[in-house]
Amino acid sequence: MDSVSSRRSFFHFYVSLTGLFALFCFLSFAFISTFLQEISKGNKENKIYFLPLLGIALLIAAFYLLIRYHKNTPKIIITEKSIQVNRRFYKLSYIKDVTYTGRQKFEDMLPHYKEAAKITFTNGDVVFIYDELYENSSELKMYLDALLNPEKTVLSRPTSTKINIEGEHFYNYKKPLLFSLTGATFVLFSGFFLCMFIVFIVLHQHIASCFFLLILLIIYYFMSAQLYYFSINEKYLVVRNHVIFRKKIIYTLNDIKEIVLVPIENRAPNALRVITNNYKNKRYYAATLYDSDWQKLRDHLEKEGVNVRNELYF
Repeated sequence: MDSVSSRRSFFHFYVSLTGLFALFCFLSFAFISTFLQEISKGNKENKIYFLPLLGIALLIAAFYLLIRYHKNTPKIIITEKSIQVNRRFYKLSYIKDVTYTGRQKFEDMLPHYKEAAKITFTNGDVVFIYDELYENSSELKMYLDALLNPEKTVLSRPTSTKINIEGEHFYNYKKPLLFSLTGATFVLFSGFFLCMFIVFIVLHQHIASCFFLLILLIIYYFMSAQLYYFSINEKYLVVRNHVIFRKKIIYTLNDIKEIVLVPIENRAPNALRVITNNYKNKRYYAATLYDSDWQKLRDHLEKEGVNVRNELYF
């Protein structure tokens, strides 16, 4: 492999940014057009003059968001001798320090933190590789790590659902579904819409039944993503889901570089992020676990020799 070039994430970069930009622009034009309509009707109340100000502010915010996202995700090309960041070139020997995992500041409309690698150069320049914003962030990290540490051998098997764990004894970190707000909400809403679906099927109201089935599937898709739980023994970490019963993701502990206990963000519950030795990572939300469960989970993982980064601050 002579070089690796970064690829921005289709969903987390292009889809998300396009959606936010379109929303801000739509609201901006809605406020400005409402103001113009009120003026044409002869309405000269003071309160309507806030509308164009809000519209202009939202339009500025939309373009600021666009600029910041592009600035935070430059084109990165790593070769055997250099790193190109947009139009800037750095020799590998100019790298002062590399942190491959960790929460790094992301400059946005409201500064926050994302999982990223941090490359610091001898001249003080800093480059971030944000995991979720690059499609191949793990590949970039692996290649850079191999160039800077040629003596290091990284062996990491992919996660699997086919590893035979029959006969293995696990300790489960889970709580009954109804013991959490998310779980209880899922049961109540899915039960209601399932009943409505069945009722309209019996009444031969196919359009209405399809509508309730669609709502049921949307609820199932989004809420099931917050209902993971974990099983651990001295060899494996197994990730299961309360409502997708057959889903089972198996990690061997030797293949895990780091476990991150991720706090609540964007109204999502606490989560467990698994980072493997090849820098691939996946986040699993676990709404049914209490703080005491997270503490026991952390202690258990550390006892088995797994590196745990605790961001829950207990």
